[in-house]
Amino acid sequence: DNGVTVELREPLNVQGAIQAEGQVHIQGGNLRLSSADLPSTMQGIVEFSAPSYPNAYSGIAGETGVADDQVDLVFYVGYGTAAETMRILAASQHVGFGLSAPGYRVDINGDANVSGVYRKGGVAGLTQVVALAKLTSGGANGSATFTGGILTAYSAPT
Repeated sequence: DNGVTVELREPLNVQGAIQAEGQVHIQGGNLRLSSADLPSTMQGIVEFSAPSYPNAYSGIAGETGVADDQVDLVFYVGYGTAAETMRILAASQHVGFGLSAPGYRVDINGDANVSGVYRKGGVAGLTQVVALAKLTSGGANGSATFTGGILTAYSAPT
């Protein structure tokens, strides 16, 4: 490695531009492109803000999860305090949108829209079979099958 390593004992304040060709590696610190305050649990912050709106920002951060040895990946957009928009949990690999503790592989706080085909177990559409109770003691149960919200099969109870 032909690089130069500089250990700073005090904050480095730079006015103007810093330019680098190749990689910039920051060990044990954060790259912050704003001055907004964030929770102390966040580490490895890459943050962006506009000088004319000092309390509005967005960014990506690692945040200590349930266990200290696991760091969740958090994407956020906020004003004032960090407003989380998406989180990937290190322990479970769950992804949450608008949730800090998603309980499922994909967990959404709000509405979801699918512009293509929704699949469950590789099968297109949502299929649900509804049992219909038999009408007489000697009769048979019936059923109604809905696929994508449309009635696709029906057997009448007897």
